[in-house]
Amino acid sequence: MLTKPCYLLLPVITCALACSDAPTAIEDDLLPYEYVVPPETGDGWTTASLADVGLAEDRFVQLIDIIRTGTYANIHGIVVVKDHRLVFEEYFDGLAFRAAVGTRVVGNWKHFDRAQPHNLASATKSITSTILGIAIDKGFVSSVDTAVYDFFPEYSQFRDARKDSITLQHMLTMTSGLDWDESTCTYGQICNDINALFSQADPVRYILAKAAVDPPGERWLYNGGGTNVLGQVVRKASGQTLEEFANEHLFGPLGISPPIWIHLAGPMTYASGDLKLRPRDMAKIGYIFANDGQWNGQQIISPEWIAESTQHRKQTWDPRWGYGYQWWLFDYPANGRTYRSFGARGWGGQIITVFPDLDMVVVLTGGNYLTPDPTDAVIRQFVLDALIP
Repeated sequence: MLTKPCYLLLPVITCALACSDAPTAIEDDLLPYEYVVPPETGDGWTTASLADVGLAEDRFVQLIDIIRTGTYANIHGIVVVKDHRLVFEEYFDGLAFRAAVGTRVVGNWKHFDRAQPHNLASATKSITSTILGIAIDKGFVSSVDTAVYDFFPEYSQFRDARKDSITLQHMLTMTSGLDWDESTCTYGQICNDINALFSQADPVRYILAKAAVDPPGERWLYNGGGTNVLGQVVRKASGQTLEEFANEHLFGPLGISPPIWIHLAGPMTYASGDLKLRPRDMAKIGYIFANDGQWNGQQIISPEWIAESTQHRKQTWDPRWGYGYQWWLFDYPANGRTYRSFGARGWGGQIITVFPDLDMVVVLTGGNYLTPDPTDAVIRQFVLDALIP
């Protein structure tokens, strides 16, 4: 995954792993893996075989064998969509995420399947950005150039010349300049700003009261507080909660049952993490970004927003990774070529990766909260390597 995974942690736990209910060994008598075309379940997906879309089946068989042996550990699910069709889908047993239990970050051993919603961790941020984009498309919000503090006149006492120039775009690109710390302290400590949000009676006040320590637009700093402000901008502009607006304008049209969010005080939707979606539903989000915002003939989000939000806006802490509007940008080397991608990424191995030039979406879910995350190796060494010239 990324080089600083603690940016993607959940705020209510600490970076430590205690006992679990996991089996102690991989079973030796597993039957040989045989690929089957994913079933059509009435959820809107058309399915096809790997061969139908020019992907080599043997590479996926090898991938599953490696996962079964434990070489790639703690992968919970893989979904691949290519050329408008769902062509690969496999799920595995693993440790569910558990929050708010001291040092224990994993829960019971469970069987993951297509019906099981998975915690997206910080991949939620890309969903919140998508919802804001729809609000702009529909005219609830005028543009990304709108000043953030204009939405919150109740906090006018915190405004100054520098803060008055902070726009929605600055929040989207994590360049607001507001003082914010998600790295010095672990996510189980009150000194971590995201963790502190959960103890605030007014989380928005806590965020907007922060000092502007950098000129807006100048420095990229990972900041989940800004994402939560964006969620409240949707509420202010539309008169609906983030969940209500998303259900009406995003999840409903995609045929996704209302997903599970968690809340801060208020109740205020926690917009920067821990949304739960099923992997097939995660793939639908990626699909509309790969296909000009359309799902089964319906325009969900504008092509203009997709192009704008997935542009390289700022460099992150890692020179290999760029950042758009809450989307990560990365070029994958494979097969002697370089494949452009953008994606949503969350702690533990939750990813929605879009390859716009290939009309391909790769979704992975996992439980590598404190262990090495193999998701990028899976994509590079197996999915991309399976492309048949």
